[in-house]
Amino acid sequence: APLSPRDLQLEEGLLALRTRLPTGVIVADEESSGEASQIEEEFLDEELFGDEEAGPELHLDRGGRLRDTRLTSLGLAVQRQRPVAAARGKSEAAVSLLGRHAVYDFGHAEVMLPAIGFLMDAVLALPDSSRRIVMPKCSSAEELVKLLHPVDVRLRSLLLSAYRQKRASNLRGKNKNLNRLQFRDGLRRLGYADTDEHAEIIFSFLDQSKDGTLTPSELQMLELVDGPASQADLDELRIWLCAWKARRMAAKAAKLEAEHEADRPPEGEAEKEAKQEREKEEKRLEKQEQRKSPLMELWQYMDKDGSGEASFAEWMWALRKARHPVAFNPSRGPALELFMCLDIQVDGSIVEGEFFCLNILSAYYQLTRVERVRDFLQERFGSLKAAFKFMDEDRSGSLTTEEWLSIMMGPQGYPCEEDIRVCFIFIDKDFSGELTNKEFEFLGNFDGREFAADVSALCEHLVEKYENLEDAYTAFEQRIPPPGPDEDGPKDWKLKKKRMGKGLAAQDFVNGGRLAGFKGKFDLRLHFNFLDAAHVGHITKNEFLQLGKLGVVEFLHTSSERMRRAIASMKGFVLNDAELEAADGANTENDSWKWAAVHQAMKDATFDDLDLM
Repeated sequence: APLSPRDLQLEEGLLALRTRLPTGVIVADEESSGEASQIEEEFLDEELFGDEEAGPELHLDRGGRLRDTRLTSLGLAVQRQRPVAAARGKSEAAVSLLGRHAVYDFGHAEVMLPAIGFLMDAVLALPDSSRRIVMPKCSSAEELVKLLHPVDVRLRSLLLSAYRQKRASNLRGKNKNLNRLQFRDGLRRLGYADTDEHAEIIFSFLDQSKDGTLTPSELQMLELVDGPASQADLDELRIWLCAWKARRMAAKAAKLEAEHEADRPPEGEAEKEAKQEREKEEKRLEKQEQRKSPLMELWQYMDKDGSGEASFAEWMWALRKARHPVAFNPSRGPALELFMCLDIQVDGSIVEGEFFCLNILSAYYQLTRVERVRDFLQERFGSLKAAFKFMDEDRSGSLTTEEWLSIMMGPQGYPCEEDIRVCFIFIDKDFSGELTNKEFEFLGNFDGREFAADVSALCEHLVEKYENLEDAYTAFEQRIPPPGPDEDGPKDWKLKKKRMGKGLAAQDFVNGGRLAGFKGKFDLRLHFNFLDAAHVGHITKNEFLQLGKLGVVEFLHTSSERMRRAIASMKGFVLNDAELEAADGANTENDSWKWAAVHQAMKDATFDDLDLM
C-alpha cells in the first residue's frame, strides 16, 4: 500500500523500501506542509547522519520530495532551502541535497499552467542535476506547443540576453596572456598584413609553456633569433657531444685508476687474479659505454621526466648539465636557434623522434664535408691519384690517420680539421684505419646526391623485404634473412637474447644487408659509416631507424625558410611599422620595449571579445 506521511511507521518503511529497490529507483514522499518539513528535518538528523561516530548510512540521492507548484517561484525556493539550512555544518548532507533530479508535474496541477513561464526562474535557479516537466495529456501536438509557448519565450529571452552582446558587460579582469585567437586577430587589427601567412606558425613556436597562451616574455623571444640553426650548427653540436663524451670517459677512467692505486694491497696470486678480473670487467663496461651514442646521453638529460618530449626549458637544463657553451650565453638566442631546428613540427617542444633526427641531419652534412675535401684535393693536385702519390711519402701504399691529418693541416693548409677527419672515416671502407690508393680513387668519383639516392634505395628495399624498419633492425641484429612466403615475420623468428639490445657493429650491418639481398651502387660499409654519424663504430636502433627519415633534410630546409620569413616579417612589423605606445617607466633607449607594447596593444584590441575567448 502507498506510504502516507501520516503513517507512524513512515521512516522505517521508507528505509526498508529503499534498501530493497534497485539503485536507479527514486522514492518520493510529500512536502506540502510544515509537518512534512518537520519529517524531512528529522530524516536529515536521524537517518542521513545517524550516530556521528558511525557516519552516514543513507544518502538522499535515492530519495525524492514532492513540491507544490502552487507555491510559485519564491515559495519553491524557500521550500528547497529548508533541508539545506537544516544540514548547515554538515557538508556531506548539503552537497547531496544540491544535485537532485527535479520533475515538475503540471498534469497534477493544471491550474498552474499559465504561470509555467514565470516558474522557469525557479526551475533554472535551483541547483538540480536535471529538470523535467510533466505536461497534462494533450489531444494534439499543436496543443502541446501552445501550452509550452511561455517556456519557449522565457528560454529564448535568456539566450538572447546572454549572446546578443559581443563584449562582456561586467568588465571582468582581463587575462594577462594572449590566446591563439587573440594573437591572430590582434595582429590583424593592428594592421599586420601577413597575419594569415605567419601568425599560426609563430604562435605555435612561441608557446613554450604549451598552455595555449603567450606571455610578453615569450613574445619577446623573437628578438633573440633570426630563424632555426643551420645543418652546419647541428653538426657542430654533434662534434661537441662526441668530445664531451670522450672527456667524461677519460675522467671516469682516471678516477677509477686513482681509486685502485689508493686501495691496492701487496700483490699475491689471489690479488693478481682479482686484479685481472676487475680489469676485464672495466674493459667490458668501457666498451659498452663507448657504444652508447652521445645523443642518447643528452636526450636522457632532456627527458628526465620520461614524458617523451622536451620543452625549451628542459633543453636549456640539459645543455647546462652537459656544460655546453650556449647554455651560459647571456643571450639565449643560439640555444633557441638549435631548439628551433630540432622542433621539426614547430609545436614548441622536441619529441624523441625529432631529437634523433639530429643524427641524420648531421650525417647528410658530413657528406658535404667529404665533398669539400674532394674538391680541395682535385683543385690542388688535379686528380685524387696524384694527391695520393704526393702524400704517400714513404711509398707504403697507404696513409694512416696521423699522416693524413699532418699533411692536410700542415703543408696543404686545409682550414677545417673536422672535414679531414670525417672524410677519412667515411672513405675508410675496410675500417683498417688506413687509406689506400683505391679508396682515394673512390673519393675522386664520389657524388653525394647519388649516394643519398642509394641510401634511400636501401630503405625502400628493407621495407619491401621486412615490411618495416623495426623488423629489419631485429633481423640485422639477430642475423636473420627476410621471412619466406610461409613465415609471419618476427612472430616466427627464434630470437637470441644475447644479441638483443647490443646494436649493430659494422660487420653486423654489412651481413644484414647481404642477407636482405640488397645490391646498391655503393658499398654497404659506406652506408654504415653514413649512419654512424657520431663515429663510435656502432649504431643503435634509433640511428638505424633514421633510414626512414631521409626526407627530413628537405622538410627542414623548407620549414626553416618559412620560419625565417615569418620571423623577419614579424620583427619588421613590430620594430618599424606598428604604432605603439611605451608603458610608463619603460626603457626606450633601444627597441626592446616594443615587444611588451605590441603584446599590450593586442590585448587592448581584443579586450573581452567573446568570440576570441
